[in-house]
Amino acid sequence: MKLKRRLIKGIKNFLIKKKLPKVYNDHYECLFKGGSTFEVDINKCVDPRGLNYGNEGWQYLSAGARSYLDTRDLNLLSDSFAHYFNHIKGLNALEYFIVKLETPQVLKSKRSNGARYYIPWSDVPPDEVISKTKSVYEGEKLKRPNSNVDNVLDDVQWMAKNHSKRLTNTIKSIKEKGYDRKISGDDLKGFVLVRNNDYRICIFGGQHRLATLSALKYDSVPVEFRRQIIITESNVDEWPLVKSGFWSKEDALKYFNHLFDFNSRIWAKSNDLL
Repeated sequence: MKLKRRLIKGIKNFLIKKKLPKVYNDHYECLFKGGSTFEVDINKCVDPRGLNYGNEGWQYLSAGARSYLDTRDLNLLSDSFAHYFNHIKGLNALEYFIVKLETPQVLKSKRSNGARYYIPWSDVPPDEVISKTKSVYEGEKLKRPNSNVDNVLDDVQWMAKNHSKRLTNTIKSIKEKGYDRKISGDDLKGFVLVRNNDYRICIFGGQHRLATLSALKYDSVPVEFRRQIIITESNVDEWPLVKSGFWSKEDALKYFNHLFDFNSRIWAKSNDLL
């Protein structure tokens, strides 16, 4: 049945060729010309925790991809993921962000499932954030019908095997065919943050592809604006979850700067992850 579904999906993708948008040189040109996708230095890409996908940083998927390319050891890859997921097991959504924050206090009572929807410039309306994370939780639960563990983040072995499978499939595809945007039918997605002359892309979709490209030593990758704006310190009052009072202005700026200043490699070493 799974094979049949994949075959049908493959035929549909072949017959319905999605025209992907033009890739601009950078986020400024892209925004100025009304585009949606632009080329990004992988070393500028971080996840919502501030873990850097580049070769000088550390992000668990990128680190796993590099290790797998060196060893081809699937068990070692799964074990490394299990080690990371054991590290974050039991964290509430506020702790998940690593940087010490005072607000939003409501996150102390929430698990870190779907924590990316809580970032201060999230494009999910404030009144939908809680229901959105709940749907993420329910969706993950359906993928594990035989598991006795209620929360997916506590099901460490399932998480490790699931991410190992997804990552190795991505590695195989890109190594065999190169990185072709048409294969996935879409681009990586991220929020664009700018501070002075520097920038970061807070990745919101396509993390396995990005980790693979980083491990394969690609320098850059096309990324699509998650929101068609550039996020800066000067427009903090307009960040949706600041505007709604969900985040304080002070903590939102602290988190913004964390994504620029945080050294994920040092953090990984200090937490015995590297």
